Amino acid sequence: MTKEHLSARTSSSCRSRCWTSTTTSPCSPSSLSFKVKEGVGVGQEVGVIQAIDEDGGENGRVMYSIVGGNLYDIFDIVRSTGSLYTIAEVDFEKASEYHLQVKAVDNSAVNPHSSVISVKIEVEDVNDCAPVFKNDPILFSIPENTPQGTLVWNFSATDLDSGVNGQVIYFLSQQSPASVFQIDRKTGALTLTEALDYEHFQEYTIVVTASDQARDTKQRLSTSVTCKIIVEDKNDNAPVFKTRSKINVLESEPVSYPVLHVIALDEDSRDNGLLSVAKSMDREEVSHYELNITASDHGRPPRASHQILHVYVEDVNDNPPRFKQRLYQANVSEAAPKGTFVLKVDALDIDLEWPVVLFYSERRCREPLHHQRSDGRDPHGISVGSRAPSLVLRDRVRAGRSLSLSPRHTAVRIDLLDVNDHAPEFGDSCYTLRVPENSDLSVIHTLVATDRDTNANAEVTYTITDGNTGNKFSIDLHTGQLSSRPLDREQVQQYRLVVSAHDQGEPPLAGMCNVTVIVLDQNDNDPQFEHSEYSATIAEDAASNTTVLVVRAQDPDDGVNSQITYSLGNETRALFRIDSATGSSLQQATEIKEVHQAIIDDFHHIL
Repeated sequence: MTKEHLSARTSSSCRSRCWTSTTTSPCSPSSLSFKVKEGVGVGQEVGVIQAIDEDGGENGRVMYSIVGGNLYDIFDIVRSTGSLYTIAEVDFEKASEYHLQVKAVDNSAVNPHSSVISVKIEVEDVNDCAPVFKNDPILFSIPENTPQGTLVWNFSATDLDSGVNGQVIYFLSQQSPASVFQIDRKTGALTLTEALDYEHFQEYTIVVTASDQARDTKQRLSTSVTCKIIVEDKNDNAPVFKTRSKINVLESEPVSYPVLHVIALDEDSRDNGLLSVAKSMDREEVSHYELNITASDHGRPPRASHQILHVYVEDVNDNPPRFKQRLYQANVSEAAPKGTFVLKVDALDIDLEWPVVLFYSERRCREPLHHQRSDGRDPHGISVGSRAPSLVLRDRVRAGRSLSLSPRHTAVRIDLLDVNDHAPEFGDSCYTLRVPENSDLSVIHTLVATDRDTNANAEVTYTITDGNTGNKFSIDLHTGQLSSRPLDREQVQQYRLVVSAHDQGEPPLAGMCNVTVIVLDQNDNDPQFEHSEYSATIAEDAASNTTVLVVRAQDPDDGVNSQITYSLGNETRALFRIDSATGSSLQQATEIKEVHQAIIDDFHHIL
């Protein structure tokens, strides 16, 4: 432990009337005080206690021991010197001070005397405890109409340290989705700073951090807690009408027949948006109603909105129209231009005062066809809209006024004829392929092209139209399975195939796909020397490591398969050596007495 963890060495002596006889007790002050910092390790000296015995010899030698107050057995004392030291780690949070009773006994064998001193040891706090929140996480709710400045929650965190190390301050480290709260740094009181609106945000999440106030800011400890705040909906929005203020209704409508769906919207949640109609209508009493409709929600308290609705009662058309046919059928090409006439629909109504209106009452297509309204004298026409749909139509047409009591229906069937207007399209199957050389004939890939047309216009066949060097590749006409014969990378390293997909339309349309086939190397070639035999002469006094000759070999494979290593394989190893990477042959011996002709007849290729 460093010196700053230890209090100053303290020694006390007491000189009073002390005799040299063995009847004299050791003399020391009545109490001592030491300080030690929290966290000091085992074996650290706290202080020294000294008692003086004025006797001489063995009678004056003093022995020390702790006889009381050693809470948690933290301290011990050297019997012969009085040095007080730690035998366990000191923790301020366990005890902030200790009151030891230390006994000093002289060494008299006949009549030993002793004294007891009180030793106070104060533990100096170290900031080793972070603040702790009582609850984590925290969840609570507040009404959306809570006034600004209202205290909504008290955050509380405790720190077991003392002094500034145990003083806690609070701050908001995160707010989402908006900053509408603030917190008192000292008390942890959370208050509302902005008005809440349930219709904008139903909940908030904040992160509150509690930090102690250690003097050294780098040693300050902190803890955070996540808090979710639920906003409670209050009935603070009145319904808003979305329906028109004028309608027409037939005089013969039965009681309780729905003549208008009154729509009002309420931004509040749950039951606050339920609406009711205040009054009903009766044509027999008056032909024009001016109704004050009230829409009220079910909130507490309820809120309401009002709308003036004008209801005009119309006479009844009591003769239904009739169609000449029960079913109308026609065919139309999907490529028909806008405005192309498709068919005529006829309907008659014997009520001359009432015009015949034809309109669609049921539709089963993705795109609308155009129709022409008729007064009954001319046939009703249907023409192609901005784009013909791609489905068969089974529309219904109704004759009569839009809210007629007795309408009549007829079916209109329009079959769309497909046109070959889409070429086959390759999807994700067009990409670069990697095929090992020397592979047996096999399927290496399947190309897929689709055609958005139907029937023969969507039937696709496949062919290779370009790049098939040496006819190494073939493709199945119908399945698109691409096969290859054995490939030789040393002849062709890469193929660029062009594959076409044709439909069976008239005229046929085609799509193209570019497929790159990269041939992967295999180690299927041996290295070859540039010459079948090499010869050289060398002087007998040639220096060691003299280059005699250089041999070269080539390997047509690729990458590591083409890397060559050279070695000597005969009895000349005692005289010569070869560079395994370059192929240089070097003299090995330091002296040669006779001129030798060496034939290096065995080089090895090592992969």
